[in-house]
Amino acid sequence: MRNGSHGPRLPGGHEADPHPLEAVALWFLGALIALGGVVWATGQLSARLFRGTRPHVAVSEMGRVLLALPRHVRDPAKAWPQHARLLIPGPAAFYGTFAAIVLLVAAVGGVVLGSHARALEDDARS
Repeated sequence: MRNGSHGPRLPGGHEADPHPLEAVALWFLGALIALGGVVWATGQLSARLFRGTRPHVAVSEMGRVLLALPRHVRDPAKAWPQHARLLIPGPAAFYGTFAAIVLLVAAVGGVVLGSHARALEDDARS
C-alpha cells in the first residue's frame, strides 16, 4: 500500500500519539539526566574553586551520587565516590555553586526562549 510519495505504510507506524505515561517517563528520564549533569558540574566546579583541583569522577557515576545525595544533604561530599570526597567542599560552597549553575542555565534558557518567542512573533506578523 502506498501513501502518496512517502513510501509504503508500515504497520505500527507513527500514526498514533504516544501514551501519556511514555511522555511522562521520557520527561522524568530527561530531568534525571539533566540533574545528573548539573550535580556533576557542581562537583567539578566547586572542587576547582574551593579546593584548587577537580575530582576525577565520570558523569556515568552520577546515578549513585543522585541516589545517595538525599541521605547526605548536610554533607554532600559523602554522596560522592570515596576517592572524590576530600575534594568536594562543604555544603555552603557546594550548594552555592549549584545555585549559581542553575541560575546561569535558567538565565540562558530565558534568553534563548525569549528570542525564539520574538522570532515567532515576527514571523506571524510577516
